[in-house]
Amino acid sequence: MKKLCIVLAAALCGVQSQGALTIDHPSQGHRYYYGENHLIPSQEWNGTAFVVEADLVPPEKDFANGSWCGIAVDDPALKERFVFGPLNTSGKEDASALSLGCVEYRHKKPGGINDVKKKFPWPRGEKKITVRVAWDGAKLTAARRLADGTYARFCEIAPTEGFAPKKIGLAAENYVGRGRITAFKCTTFRVLSGEGPAKSDP
Repeated sequence: MKKLCIVLAAALCGVQSQGALTIDHPSQGHRYYYGENHLIPSQEWNGTAFVVEADLVPPEKDFANGSWCGIAVDDPALKERFVFGPLNTSGKEDASALSLGCVEYRHKKPGGINDVKKKFPWPRGEKKITVRVAWDGAKLTAARRLADGTYARFCEIAPTEGFAPKKIGLAAENYVGRGRITAFKCTTFRVLSGEGPAKSDP
């Protein structure tokens, strides 16, 4: 996870001894608009097609309502970005009612406001989830790995024309900044295919 550990704003990021990247998001940080200062542990990309995958462990306690975390795909030039993974829009201030989905930021909306695009029930009993995100040059597709090794798609979304990912990595975000995200973990990040500069964990 050391390849991804680039801290860009007010959050805490640590690589634990077992290799997991752990992110704590303080209550004063938020990501209501695209342009807010924020943490993006990420690697550079060149806009071309890719498939990436991450093993994600959502917080067990502090996961405030209106929060999400997961794989982030970002085009800073277009000011458009997408996050795929665990989210909490349950109204509860903990991780007892997670969903799985996609949050988008689009530059054509006023200020690039975020929007929960897709939301599905969290797989019952799962403590860790493997999320795979693919970009084919026209659409982003996200899927989760099932117990039998197959994948179930939970989101397919077409970004604005001209979208070209320049950063891929992780995000831990808060809707209005009043709550905390504690100990969101990514144990492995893999670049499965693509001709860009980002690399898998060793």
